[in-house]
Amino acid sequence: MPEFEKRHTRMIAVSVDPVDAHYRWLKAIERLAGAPVTFPIAEDPNRWIAGLYGIVDSSAGGRKMVRSVFVIDPSDHVRLMIAYPACTGRNFAEVLRVIDSLQLADARGVATPEGWQPGQDVVDPAR
Repeated sequence: MPEFEKRHTRMIAVSVDPVDAHYRWLKAIERLAGAPVTFPIAEDPNRWIAGLYGIVDSSAGGRKMVRSVFVIDPSDHVRLMIAYPACTGRNFAEVLRVIDSLQLADARGVATPEGWQPGQDVVDPAR
């Protein structure tokens, strides 16, 4: 969370699971990651939010959700969508890298190459 806070970003989770399941996986995340989850979790038992963002796994008869990450800018524009299969965890280092790239691109009008990390060379798209 401190890394997201440094970037003036906020996180929220959306879950279609019942609240008691949230508590179980929050404890598992804390045990595995060594840090508590401190961002809010929106309960979506009717899959209304999931439907709006298209994260219902139709191959599972609509019973499972696709693990998805969205980066939404202050103007409410979706700037990034990443979908992970249910068997695969999310890569927060990559999400932070993309946020850094988007913030730099917005501030300086540059583009970043694949695998770019803060402090590395960027591309001037006007050239």
